Amino acid sequence: MAKTTTHIGVYGVIKKKDSILLIKKSRGPYKNLHDLPGGRLEPGETFERTLVREIQEETGIIHQKWTFIDRMNHHCSFSQGDQCIDFHHIGHIFMIDEFDDSGMNFHICSEDVDGCQWWPMSNPIQFTPFAKQCCPP
Repeated sequence: MAKTTTHIGVYGVIKKKDSILLIKKSRGPYKNLHDLPGGRLEPGETFERTLVREIQEETGIIHQKWTFIDRMNHHCSFSQGDQCIDFHHIGHIFMIDEFDDSGMNFHICSEDVDGCQWWPMSNPIQFTPFAKQCCPP
């Protein structure tokens, strides 16, 4: 029997020229794929506070201005050990309009992140579903 879980997160789209800033996932349904920086709300946090905290934790970037752009859903199944997980992912997506990347750290490793990098938007092969939807065809 599959375990069912719902993950609600907040994510930032950060673009520079023809590239998008993505983190590499180190676990979960998107392991080894590149995803938008962001994550789960902590108790008492607003979406906006989570956005600021998660992007800084995962990339070192500080952003000052953002715009809500979309709410996305994705459903998939994956295996974790010997257990099948039925995974429903809900993402609140924000465009990061202004940011300071002078403190950017490409080598941050945390709970489920193994670094970040600028990726060409024209090559979304290793992107998570939300990251793919945020890159024009």
